[in-house]
Amino acid sequence: MGQLERVKLTKIWKRVSAEKAKQHAFYGVGGWLAIFASSVLAGFLGNFGTFNAEALKIGITVNDFLSFDVAGILFIKAALTIGLLKVIVIYALILSKNPKFRMATTYVLSGWVKT
Repeated sequence: MGQLERVKLTKIWKRVSAEKAKQHAFYGVGGWLAIFASSVLAGFLGNFGTFNAEALKIGITVNDFLSFDVAGILFIKAALTIGLLKVIVIYALILSKNPKFRMATTYVLSGWVKT
């Protein structure tokens, strides 16, 4: 590894002892957190895309589709709202590096309506 590469790495990465690393809330998560975060967002966007496709099939926009005051549409709006709130909460926990991320995310994903 060249001198320039070592300089770049030392500016990006912070060296900590193994004991200090093990005390961090995200110790052992590795790349799974990125996969998890993208999967949560992709799941919500997939659900929204499904409703958008259904609206397009009947020749209206998704906003028009969701504006109908019918019980089924009200449930869809509630499910999409809850799904969006899940994504926001999970991303807020990730970005804030909250130490209770694992516990809170488990509650968020298991305690609410599945969308």
